[in-house]
Amino acid sequence: MKRYFYESKFADFILRLSYCTTIAIGPLVFSKKPEDRILQAVRNHETIHAIQWTEVTAIACCLIFLLQILF
Repeated sequence: MKRYFYESKFADFILRLSYCTTIAIGPLVFSKKPEDRILQAVRNHETIHAIQWTEVTAIACCLIFLLQILF
């Protein structure tokens, strides 16, 4: 699955009033900049957020499943 979207119109729309250029929404990362203009530190930062979204979603699904069994 493709995780990064460079020069994204979606990112441009979402980040219009922000100084940020890259955003992680769920396991996907959207950026206003082209691939060669993004620092590796920014890529790492947004990748961590994408992984966090995935982990929290998995934990929430397990918790909901357990609560359904218990109640």
